[in-house]
Amino acid sequence: MAESTQAPVALESILCTDELYLRSAKPPDYQKENQALVALMQALVNSPQGILQVLAETILQVLNCGSAGVSVLSTNDGGARFYWPAIAGSWKPHIGGGTPRNFGPCGDVLDRNTPLLFKNIERRYTYFLPVTPLVEEALLVPFYVAKKAVGTIWAVAHNDYKFDAEDKRQLESLAQFASAAYQAVGSLDASSQLAAIVESSDDAIVSKNLDGVINSWNTGAECLFGYTAAEAIGKHIFLIVPPDRREEEIAILERLRRGIRVDHFETVRMRKDGTRLDISLTISPVKDTAGRVIGASKVARDITERKRIEGARKEAEVSTRLLQVQDAERRRISRELHDGVGQLLAAISINVSQIKREKSKLSQAAARCADENSDLIEQVLTEIRTMSYLLHPPMLEELGLQSALRWYIDGFAERGKMAVALELACDLGRLPEDYELSLFRVAQECLTNIHRHSGASTASVRLSHTPKEITLEVKDDGKGISEQMQSNIASGESTGSGGG
Repeated sequence: MAESTQAPVALESILCTDELYLRSAKPPDYQKENQALVALMQALVNSPQGILQVLAETILQVLNCGSAGVSVLSTNDGGARFYWPAIAGSWKPHIGGGTPRNFGPCGDVLDRNTPLLFKNIERRYTYFLPVTPLVEEALLVPFYVAKKAVGTIWAVAHNDYKFDAEDKRQLESLAQFASAAYQAVGSLDASSQLAAIVESSDDAIVSKNLDGVINSWNTGAECLFGYTAAEAIGKHIFLIVPPDRREEEIAILERLRRGIRVDHFETVRMRKDGTRLDISLTISPVKDTAGRVIGASKVARDITERKRIEGARKEAEVSTRLLQVQDAERRRISRELHDGVGQLLAAISINVSQIKREKSKLSQAAARCADENSDLIEQVLTEIRTMSYLLHPPMLEELGLQSALRWYIDGFAERGKMAVALELACDLGRLPEDYELSLFRVAQECLTNIHRHSGASTASVRLSHTPKEITLEVKDDGKGISEQMQSNIASGESTGSGGG
């Protein structure tokens, strides 16, 4: 690589790991992951020496990025460099290259012992400048042998593709395979390599014969279902099948007898303690050397959390949709107040002004009424403008949440005769439109409740964030919620509380 005299920038200026959790994550594709895992294990048996290249190509396929690869610490020089034994995608011609251990993205990942997301790495590691295409973003994950970090697997975007938290999760899952594959390739025969991969997998991998009797049970299965291998092997697969799902298992066994693979089948299984799990199954027929089906290999993944997240996402989508509908109605009312009633009042104000110019022709009482009406009309116009802005503050769209909160809280404090402190994260920046709208409405509702119910003289609003969440905190020094109301809330008898 050509040397560059350009001064490198600080590491923090090219790190953007926090953004992984702020971006909208794509939904998990467990079917694709399960198929990739099965394909990797088959590749390890068939051509173990090429498994790292297959792994790189799998990363490229699963993450749909521009380039992907494996970086491994050198062993002949005390680990002074990383070399690239496997690359897929646009950077494939650079197989065999590498980076220094003490100054490079792989080294930084091992130093911090955590996945990192980089942007425009050539700004710091200037030796990447001649490497084309350039890096827009690079996501790197460490992998380990005997609890010691020995390398990284990585994915690179060369265009405007943005990695998210789901990409990180998938890459971490593949890093576990990388660890076992790296260790296996150097020391074990193909059968032992496959056994090592199976045993080290976090997924439950189980084999059974065509009668449903369990033949093998890995550590992942022990963790997922709660039975040890000694307790499970030799038992019927009904051990983990709820009674109301047994007909389903019988149908699966029948399909396997016919040599039909079962992909990404979502169902429910049962742990040793009786709790039920949502799981995703990929089941493949196992054949003997003559091609006859003699059993089945099953990869099971716990998707309980995914189901919970999907349910929560659907609820959030409904809530977001309701908020959008409500906001659209607020916009309509705001526009009608401003453009309709406001214009009519402005016209009346002009007429009253004309009358006031001819007060000398009016009686004293009529002149006084004209002055009072003029003042009242101005007061109503001010109220309508305020109401219109509160219904739909244009500042929220134009300048963002922080400016809109400052404007609203200043006006609230003045109208409510209450001191309100506002603390905003200085590095928050603009958020997605629905986030900003939701946070603004929550703050608005909280302060309205404080004004109506709490009897407070002071309040505070704090907006902060971490890499994984945004927090809006509203406090007041009011009387709080009565014990009776708290009891009603706890028992589900009340749906609202007030009091801020």
